[in-house]
Amino acid sequence: MIAEGREIELPPSPLIFLTLEAEGRAHGFAGVNNYRGGYVLTGESEIAFGLFASTRRAGPAELMRIEDFYLRALQSTREWSPSLNGATLRSADGSFVLEFIAGRG
Repeated sequence: MIAEGREIELPPSPLIFLTLEAEGRAHGFAGVNNYRGGYVLTGESEIAFGLFASTRRAGPAELMRIEDFYLRALQSTREWSPSLNGATLRSADGSFVLEFIAGRG
């Protein structure tokens, strides 16, 4: 994940993920807490997420920091593009990039 102009290495465990479902529903796991909300595809490569609700568990400080960056990055996402093994999400100003690898659902 690239946030605030620098790469933040994500731990291999727990697995941070995002699932986009039909009818504009999104959910996943952000490192410590589960989250859910909505999204809208507004063009061929445009996407916008609504507010997310999440569980409110506490965890290790580093994981909580990564979770905060991740959820803020999702909220700021404006562009998406498919990649060979998943998808890439970007902010409109390019200040962050999230790369997702397709998993088994």
